[in-house]
Amino acid sequence: TQFSKLTSFRQALNLARQTIETAAEEIHKEFAPQLGAAIGKSLAAITNNRYSTIQVDPANLHVSVRDPATDRTRAAEELSFGTTEQIYLLLRVELARLMSGLHEGVPLFFDDTFVNFDATRLRNVLNLLQDISAQNQIMLFSKDNQVVEWFDLSLAGNPVYRLFAVKPNGSIVERT
Repeated sequence: TQFSKLTSFRQALNLARQTIETAAEEIHKEFAPQLGAAIGKSLAAITNNRYSTIQVDPANLHVSVRDPATDRTRAAEELSFGTTEQIYLLLRVELARLMSGLHEGVPLFFDDTFVNFDATRLRNVLNLLQDISAQNQIMLFSKDNQVVEWFDLSLAGNPVYRLFAVKPNGSIVERT
């Protein structure tokens, strides 16, 4: 009958959902430590080694950081606003990089992502992005003159990198 077919179909769907949830949990258990290690390495570079030990909860990918000043683990949201933004920026970057795996690196787009970074951490994250650009194409949009200054000091003259600046009159200037 139609009812028994629908009941059977519902049971099959429930079994499929449970199987997918179990597989996702197993993948998260393996993936979360890799993600935490990758974020920790990058965060250490940005924070001049202040924060380097990161834990990622496999159930929900919630990020916690060991605070060396207090030697306790704190949720990312308990740190300064700028540090929290840096952690979640790195979470997105490292998720994209780990998920692309051995395949060609996915392009990464940033649009005024660094507005709450101090000058030192801005420079550090730009250096990190330069390193990442060996595997991933980076597209960075910013109104911050510090980004242009960093480009001029770090990348000017290297034909691999390009900077496009829009002048107030609307004209576009390209620099390599």
